[in-house]
Amino acid sequence: MNEHISKKEIQHLSWLSKIKLSENEVEELAPQLNRILNYFDELQKINTENVPATYHVMELTNVFRKDEVVSSSPDIILQAPNRRGRFIAAPKII
Repeated sequence: MNEHISKKEIQHLSWLSKIKLSENEVEELAPQLNRILNYFDELQKINTENVPATYHVMELTNVFRKDEVVSSSPDIILQAPNRRGRFIAAPKII
């Protein structure tokens, strides 16, 4: 089993992502991540040369409709709790 990621790298990543990990969690996480990365190594060995690309597992197609401009009901604006003229007022989000 190859060691792809060290405990020091896990600690650095946790610092970058602002996730506090105890030493026990780092000890537990290192082998788990390395097992996952080793699994990806195994997948890389599989010959997929003659396998067609799959974009979706089910045969689905999008049904598009033409956009049509329709007038909205002025009653909707009258029911809004906050409005400015013919517009609905919403709080500023930054």
